[in-house]
Amino acid sequence: MMAKELGAGLSRRQFVAAGGATAAVATIGAPAILKAADKPIVIGHQLDQTGVLASYAPWYDRAAKGAIDRINKAGGIGGRQVNYAVENTASKVEIGLPAIEKLVKREGADFILGSLHSGIALGSTKVCKNLNTLYFVAAHAEEVTGSGGNRYVFRVSSQSETEGEATATKDLISEFGNKWSIFYADYAWGQSHARVWRDRLKRNGAEILSEVGMPLGASDLVPYLSKIHRGTQACVVALFASDAVGFIQQREALGFNFKLMGMQGLTAAISPDVLKGAAGFYVPESLPRRLKDKNTSHNKLLRDTVGVDENGKEIGGNQWLAESYYWVTWTHVNLIKKGIEASGWKSKDDNLKMIEAMEGMKLEESDDFPQGSTTIRPQDHQAFVDLYLTQIQDDGFAKVLRKLEPKQYPPSVDFRKESI
Repeated sequence: MMAKELGAGLSRRQFVAAGGATAAVATIGAPAILKAADKPIVIGHQLDQTGVLASYAPWYDRAAKGAIDRINKAGGIGGRQVNYAVENTASKVEIGLPAIEKLVKREGADFILGSLHSGIALGSTKVCKNLNTLYFVAAHAEEVTGSGGNRYVFRVSSQSETEGEATATKDLISEFGNKWSIFYADYAWGQSHARVWRDRLKRNGAEILSEVGMPLGASDLVPYLSKIHRGTQACVVALFASDAVGFIQQREALGFNFKLMGMQGLTAAISPDVLKGAAGFYVPESLPRRLKDKNTSHNKLLRDTVGVDENGKEIGGNQWLAESYYWVTWTHVNLIKKGIEASGWKSKDDNLKMIEAMEGMKLEESDDFPQGSTTIRPQDHQAFVDLYLTQIQDDGFAKVLRKLEPKQYPPSVDFRKESI
């Protein structure tokens, strides 16, 4: 009876031995726990180094490395250094999703900086949840922090819904005309922009004459361009990288004379010599290419870190800045730091505490957050950032016409109801 009372079925000798073993484990385990707390924090980057999005990768990579190097030089996060690991997605879903598995299981990634490819990102939200790993999104499809997201996903950047809310207004329709067409890359990112603009143009009284989806990487755009209705007064163009270049170079053959509203991907990492052919295009940007249009010490620090001159050209090279994109990885690395410090995060066992700390977190414009001040909306983990309406000039540079204050749309989800 006494043995059962003392040790739930153990004899007195077994109970004492077990107690001694427990004490030994506690004694031996304490340094091990301390050692684990001193292990480097690993940030993995699911980076589109090759394929259709490759021109953006150097800028995302430089910004992420620069932010991590700056943190490490200042002593790390809670005394722990930060390691950085990269896996190439090749801009393909079938390669991008396994890249996360490699980063988490092989490299020990605690956090993931996500791909710009919206198709990859939408699949990755589920993978990261299954791997108990927080995912910081670069992709611009609204659905990534909406119907396709979950509580592990955060995004501090513009996206299709925030851009459409700020730009597809009654004032714009009044200025551009009432008859519109939509021309888009026929995959998740372009489809998301097409949906957003369709909804807002109709809501604000415009008539949509044609919608044309174009497959990624098409070399001959004329068969698709010819489907744009000739009565069009203004056209939304949701293309990026080589597809945007193709549109710029081939549109003149069809003699278009309507107003053109591009998305951020239209200009990113494209040289002014090419963009001269896009003169007249309107483009909403989240960070202007030229320093003079946001000449703050915070923005200058970021630009100096990635190595560009005042016009956005690579110092000592020929690449041009992906202006509305690259700052996102810098911001997300610093958000990870802020989230860890606010929550006392030590390992993935503390993910819920860190998630709760970042839900509703305010980010003040600073060296850590040079794009501007914002707040992470607690329901869907989406931040709303400043935008600038620009117009491409004859010299291939964009002129800032006005700053667009961020406008919030109602959240379609509430991740806080989701258990971890």
